[in-house]
Amino acid sequence: LGLVGVSAFLLLFPLALGRPGAPTHLKADEAAYYGMALSLGHDGDLRFSTADVDRFFVDFPYQPVNNLILMSADGWRTVSYTKPFVSSLFAAPVVHVGGAHGMLVFNTLLLVAMIWMGALYLRRYNDAGIAALFASGFFVLSVGFVYVYWLQPEVFNMAAICAALWLGLPREGEEEGLPRPRREVVLAALSGAALGLAVFNKPQLAAIALALLWSHWRE
Repeated sequence: LGLVGVSAFLLLFPLALGRPGAPTHLKADEAAYYGMALSLGHDGDLRFSTADVDRFFVDFPYQPVNNLILMSADGWRTVSYTKPFVSSLFAAPVVHVGGAHGMLVFNTLLLVAMIWMGALYLRRYNDAGIAALFASGFFVLSVGFVYVYWLQPEVFNMAAICAALWLGLPREGEEEGLPRPRREVVLAALSGAALGLAVFNKPQLAAIALALLWSHWRE
């Protein structure tokens, strides 16, 4: 019940923000990632067009739009976004419906998923209440919580790494489901796929795989 209450509060909070809400303007690389989510959600491509400019204006009227990094291979007759697009691809359906607020909701969903993964992992070794309390505090009170309200892929990267660790760390004493060798192969594949999403954005995050390999080697 505690986890459900925390999750409901976190998910409802972005919906309570007035337009344009938080953030009030696009900063850092937000324009690129938010623009890609808009373009993928509405047009199904990564091309930058006047329609994208109009969509920016809907959520951020008369506000600066910085660091909109673009490229062209044909003398600027067609223009495309240049940032890694995987996080924007996952956010696109929610952004299509809710605009900038939708991207905040998407980030919050990822935050809630991390809290639940943390609680479920800690419940293997601790009381359920302690696991839920520590997991909630770890993610909500960390500096990572600030990035929920940035329209950038940091929270997506954190969630992908969290999923990779949750799926890939050893599971002592769990015998239900598939036979153990097959289950470990499936979990390893899913863990690698989750980590691959983060590595697509930040290649240096591949180093997380070393922690997973070390945890299994110690067994």
